[in-house]
Amino acid sequence: MPVTGFDPELSAQLHNRIFERAWIGAGRDDASLPSKSWWEESSPIPFDLASRLNPNLIQFLRSARAIIFDPSSEFHLFYYLFALHGKHDLLRESLLRQWGDRLVWLYPSTRTKSDEEVGIVFDQETELASFVPDWEDLVWFDLERWPWRPLQHILQAYLDIIDQGKITTYSDRGKKNSTHGRFLVFPWEIHQYTLKDVEGAVTAFTRLLDAIEAPTSF
Repeated sequence: MPVTGFDPELSAQLHNRIFERAWIGAGRDDASLPSKSWWEESSPIPFDLASRLNPNLIQFLRSARAIIFDPSSEFHLFYYLFALHGKHDLLRESLLRQWGDRLVWLYPSTRTKSDEEVGIVFDQETELASFVPDWEDLVWFDLERWPWRPLQHILQAYLDIIDQGKITTYSDRGKKNSTHGRFLVFPWEIHQYTLKDVEGAVTAFTRLLDAIEAPTSF
């Protein structure tokens, strides 16, 4: 996928689709789906913060639906993403301050692989984003080494994974019985293979057996 510019409206639409799937997948009804944007939920936004944010990022935050960030919440936006970060934490992390206001900690990760996982960081200079797997990588490596992409490309890739059935949701009723992954990431669970993968493998194996059993002529 070629690198193009950041599209805040498209990114918000994709974010909202993931948010809706998480909400409905958790067993909650459409009527209770939050309609307020991150900006509305987080208001009032301190002038000191608003004045330091990229205008296109602000546009995204004004359109992306969200609930108040709560680190103790059991609800997760996506298997890899906890939620959009709270207003006091976007530019707060000490390990990001060496770049001034350039890097925004947009989505903290669910830490499914390690406690040092960062999540999605947004570069306000280039308007590109990257999922950073470890805090040390931000300290010791050049930013140029990371696979920076427009945010909409990352969110679309996550939706593709959902559509492929590699990551699915489960409701409150099944929460206690679901133990997939390193941690419980309600309402999401990851699968090593999908039904489509199994069907493809069975088809290939059947064809192989047919080829072996087919009579040969000499």
